[in-house]
Amino acid sequence: MTWATNGFAGTILILDGRFSINGDRGILLPKDDRTDLDFDYMKFVLEPIFREMAKGRRGDNGEDEFTKLYPSMLEDVMIPVPVDHDKHISLEAQKSIAKKYLTIQQCQQEAVKKLDTLISQKVSV
Repeated sequence: MTWATNGFAGTILILDGRFSINGDRGILLPKDDRTDLDFDYMKFVLEPIFREMAKGRRGDNGEDEFTKLYPSMLEDVMIPVPVDHDKHISLEAQKSIAKKYLTIQQCQQEAVKKLDTLISQKVSV
């Protein structure tokens, strides 16, 4: 996973395979080759935290114009992770929660697409 350090700081991308990177992106890697973390879950949980932490110029309506989020700003971030009844990190619960987020995201994209189609319609009277 990577996050934007400049611009629309805190925006997270999940990358797979080879990629190029520069100083405008930070890389998040699981420690100790952990296999009990779901990247989709992490993105949905971390992105709002990161976006809230970003510092910089805001627009008239509170929207970001140019913000920064450096690695040093993330040192004390605590990540809420579901655990099972034995207090072990639950990959299954993370996947279930992420699936719900992904469904909501898909519904939002479909709604926007349908609204765009409606807006672009021309009506003759």
